[in-house]
Amino acid sequence: MQRLCCFQKSYKYCPIGHKATYYCLLLLPIVFWATSCNWFNKNDREEDPIVAQVGEKYLYLSDVNEALIKGASAEDSIEVTKNFIDAWIKRQLILEIAETYLTPEQLDIERRVQDYKESLIIYSYENELIKQKLDTTVNDNEVNAYFEQYEDNFLLTEDIAQFYYVKLPKEAPKLNEARQMFQSNKAEDREQLMGYCVTYAADFYLKDSIWYELSGIYKQIPIDQLQLRTLSKNKLTGEVEDSTYIYLLKFNEFKEQGKPAPLNYIRHDIVKILLNKRKMELVSNTYENLYKDAVENGNFKKY
Repeated sequence: MQRLCCFQKSYKYCPIGHKATYYCLLLLPIVFWATSCNWFNKNDREEDPIVAQVGEKYLYLSDVNEALIKGASAEDSIEVTKNFIDAWIKRQLILEIAETYLTPEQLDIERRVQDYKESLIIYSYENELIKQKLDTTVNDNEVNAYFEQYEDNFLLTEDIAQFYYVKLPKEAPKLNEARQMFQSNKAEDREQLMGYCVTYAADFYLKDSIWYELSGIYKQIPIDQLQLRTLSKNKLTGEVEDSTYIYLLKFNEFKEQGKPAPLNYIRHDIVKILLNKRKMELVSNTYENLYKDAVENGNFKKY
């Protein structure tokens, strides 16, 4: 049995041909490491042969030897060495240009990395705080109160409707009886129709508590927009078909675009809003209490 969920709101391949090139790619992080170290100061390594120089930066033989992969053939080692040196030179040339164009603030990488690290630590702490201490229970009274206060903030952006729906193959038995049960409002007929649909329907939905966007219905049922809107707006029963199926529709409620949304259509959104407010309040109160405790205990000084 399928569900009519489509109507519901949703408010090692490596293209490297040469082993040496592959090794070089593995070594690129080491090139970056070498670039950012102070080990390329010429005066610190007088006995270490220089293999490349860009501006005031030097690449030494020992750095290249450390980057070589043990067990590689002589041919591969030569190629890897060449590629390593070329990669280092290219990176230094790019860095020289970048340093020319960037402002001092942009070049202050250490401070920016520290700021980012601190932000990540605080973010992780806040998530853990929320996970451990946030009350995630939102009762109906809270939802209703928020909806009444901010109803005008939840205007519909398109038409929605509540309806019954059955999709039956044209060769299904007792189609006329199914039509009669579908149009009936009696509980026993609805129960019989449910059993019939479980056996014969390609798809059906017989609950009237869910709101659907009409734009989603257009995409799934062979019906033009005017006909669908007429049926839904006037709460009518209708039937359409294509070459394979018959579609039975019965509309119970209709809400027009631009009007306030029904509460049960946006309840989940309101719950999310209320929980988000609680999160912000929890974090804000925690930090405020932390600051007050620090003041009382003399844990910091201002100069």
